[in-house]
Amino acid sequence: MSKSITYRIFLIGLLAISQISGKSQTEKVTINPYIQNITIGEQIRVDLHVNASTDEHIIWPAFSDTITDKIDIVEVKKIDTLYSDSIQKTGILGYSQQIIVSSFDSGLWAFPEVIFWIDSLQYTTDAFLIEVNTVEVDTSKAFKDIVQPIEIPFTFFEYIKMYYTYGLLLYAILVVLAIIAYFLGKDANKGLSFKPEITIPPHVIALNRLEQLESEKLWQSGAYKAFHIQVSDITREYIENRFHIPVLESTTDEINHLLRQTRMDKKLRTEIIASLRISDLAKFAKAIPLPEENEECIATAYKLVEVTKIDESQSNVTNE
Repeated sequence: MSKSITYRIFLIGLLAISQISGKSQTEKVTINPYIQNITIGEQIRVDLHVNASTDEHIIWPAFSDTITDKIDIVEVKKIDTLYSDSIQKTGILGYSQQIIVSSFDSGLWAFPEVIFWIDSLQYTTDAFLIEVNTVEVDTSKAFKDIVQPIEIPFTFFEYIKMYYTYGLLLYAILVVLAIIAYFLGKDANKGLSFKPEITIPPHVIALNRLEQLESEKLWQSGAYKAFHIQVSDITREYIENRFHIPVLESTTDEINHLLRQTRMDKKLRTEIIASLRISDLAKFAKAIPLPEENEECIATAYKLVEVTKIDESQSNVTNE
């Protein structure tokens, strides 16, 4: 018997024991994965339910970035109240919460029990298995050439990004020549006065690019990859210019680690990483995000800029 088969039998056995021991608790807390067999990188919606009244004190589990080292958390939604009359909102039946998870490693992975505390008593959900498969390859068919990337025209801001080094060098040369000409032509009896260079704040650049991206309506016309390439680049460029950390060439996990070293709010950081991971799936896994996911990505980028921008009144630019 191979090691992989033995490992699967071991996991299934553990889950069976967990379900038998926790059967009496499932009436109080339950968990419901919508699917348990996915392709690598695909997302799973998992629902948590607690049957409790307003008189009971509930401590919900605190989720981080991962469930296990093989299962990542993409998003944790807010806790909703379940009513017997949803219109009048009377008769509380319990509470629910949705979490979105994914995995980028193929194999059979265990989603462990989730622990709740209700009136100082511990309740646990059932564990379950998630099977993550790679993309199947039909070896009976002839190999086809790799589809070449679709060329998308560069935007005005992308040209600026590509050639800004040469532009700055040319600008510096012109400034030096202008200063030399000023000194050569000025009256020796007059004092020297000039206006220093005024740089554009990072938040102004980011907001202009986001407004331009919205006006192009890329994802609405089916250009999901182009849309997520731009929203990811705008987010990364703003983070690098605002917090002075190298994220333009970093992976999403590396960015998550770097942002933890800043004073950024944890909830905002979690939303940014979730947005970048959705863009990664669209860029590299050819995933097609949902419309609300596209809107959330650009909304998160706007929120990042608005919350962390530096007040222009604090600028050090002065005129003499």
